[in-house]
Amino acid sequence: MAVVVVIDPGHGGDNLGGNTDEFIEKELTLKVAGYMRERLSQYDGVEVYLTHDNTTDPDLTREERATIAAEHNADFLFSIHFNMSEDHKLYGSEVWTSAFGEYYSKGQEFASIEMEGLTGLGFYDRGVKTRLGKDGDDYYGIILQAKKVGIPAVIIEHCHMDEDRDADYLRNKGEEAYKTFGYIDADSVAKYFHLSSGTLGVDYSNYSYSPVTVPVSAMGPDMTPADTCSVKLLDSDPEAGTADIRITAKDAESKMLYYSLSYDGGKTFGKVWPWNNDKEALKPVDDDSIEVKIDLMESTGSELVVKTYNRFDRKADTNVISLPAKIEVKEEASDPATDPDLMQGSDEISSNEEQMDSYDTSESGNEEYAEIVIKDPVREQQNISSTMLTGIVMIISIAALFTVGYVVYLTQRRKKRRAKRRKRNL
Repeated sequence: MAVVVVIDPGHGGDNLGGNTDEFIEKELTLKVAGYMRERLSQYDGVEVYLTHDNTTDPDLTREERATIAAEHNADFLFSIHFNMSEDHKLYGSEVWTSAFGEYYSKGQEFASIEMEGLTGLGFYDRGVKTRLGKDGDDYYGIILQAKKVGIPAVIIEHCHMDEDRDADYLRNKGEEAYKTFGYIDADSVAKYFHLSSGTLGVDYSNYSYSPVTVPVSAMGPDMTPADTCSVKLLDSDPEAGTADIRITAKDAESKMLYYSLSYDGGKTFGKVWPWNNDKEALKPVDDDSIEVKIDLMESTGSELVVKTYNRFDRKADTNVISLPAKIEVKEEASDPATDPDLMQGSDEISSNEEQMDSYDTSESGNEEYAEIVIKDPVREQQNISSTMLTGIVMIISIAALFTVGYVVYLTQRRKKRRAKRRKRNL
């Protein structure tokens, strides 16, 4: 007997869903759903349907979408979505499931497979979640209505359209991004139902995933922020402009997901970071405390407050701690007259200088270089002595030449006098 899957592209008609200057959610969900159906249809023993496609654009109610799934006797309903946050700072992928009975356990089992695929693309793991309405039943209409007709359903929030860490993937990949999402969704379904495909050359009939126990009561979300929340300064290096801090947030119901920093005592907060020692991490750690390196502000000290987010985005602020200001270090040129290294007159080149010579490939041509003349008193004294010796030798040589010339002159004069005497005697 074939597995029946119904794919529901979120929103439609006048209901745009989330939208930014670049993206309209109802358009993205149709693209992903189309690729998901294309891929999943190539598996054996599965029937795939859409609640609506790109030939129509109805604004279906949640009841109508669930009814379509029921009419096809669906084994599972997958609702395709993209996310946005109120302050446009959050990012990552998540899956929502029912909080009740086998709808919870089946949803959680599928969601663990789906999240593995999405985080494999580089998206942050926001987790698998439930949400309850004021009446204590499932909050999300498509999950609630599907449950009423006996069909498990999940909402797949692929990524955030309004935060660059996620949106850049959509911008850079273009149509390929939606194809990749659709194929991951399809392969996750195939893994969950242990499908295989001769066409694709894949076989998930022996695929294993962790079973989830059917709960006896509602698995509701954590509606409160961290019970205790604090920050401590561990070390600071004003010259380097950095500090090490420890952030602690303890929550009895759920672990932390993000943190963000305020340098003005909690008035404004900056970028949201993963709850992890690694700011590029794709998963939050389960520890109550993390140690992170932060930047110091220039020119003035600051009052640091950290905002923590648990895995249901409940926020709590830490205490305030004072941070020193970053010190601007100015490099001064060495004085040859007082620097002992320059006084040595060594011909050796330091290892650092060798490295600069080897790896400096700058072609900017705008650096200015000043020539430094290094004076060595010993060598100067040697040069003076050498010059004096040369002068003395030259004086002696000139005197010797003069003496020889004078002797020659006297000898010639005597010869002339003798010659005159001889003539007179004749």
